[in-house]
Amino acid sequence: SIQYYTDANFFLLGVKDSRKKSVVSAHLLNYAGLANWKRNNLNEALENYRKGKEISIRIGDNRQVVKFNNNLSLIDIELQNYEGAVASLKESSKVIENSSRTYKKQEFLNSMSNVNLYPGNAYEKYFHQNKSMGFLLDSAAFYYEKSLIYSKDFENNMISAKINIANIYKVKK
Repeated sequence: SIQYYTDANFFLLGVKDSRKKSVVSAHLLNYAGLANWKRNNLNEALENYRKGKEISIRIGDNRQVVKFNNNLSLIDIELQNYEGAVASLKESSKVIENSSRTYKKQEFLNSMSNVNLYPGNAYEKYFHQNKSMGFLLDSAAFYYEKSLIYSKDFENNMISAKINIANIYKVKK
């Protein structure tokens, strides 16, 4: 997949600068980030995502900004940078809310469900690394509850959020 990315970038060099070229460049950086992440080249993946996010912000492609933020957060969680992960996800939430009119209702609800479920996961993992910081479980529960608001039609997220909330209450007892 890295070879395809390299080939695609080579062909893009011959294309006149335009918004469309920037969109394609950002998408290619996202794919390169995914490939590097799967190969455990996390620093390269982070760099791909950051560059792609910059392009997406510059051209106003909010959906792609959200994808980059979500991917950045997943790597931050792997690197145990939980605060960075939550910051990216909070930014995603703001971007989605500010561009809600560009989403169909179900797309908006699904995006908001996901973008609130993931910080819960980050806070919960953060707690398991720092058991003395019980307030992290409160933060996790807050985001799981918030995810439930948007998860009525998304059973996997609803079940996941409810199970995680139950686990938190069990740990806190």
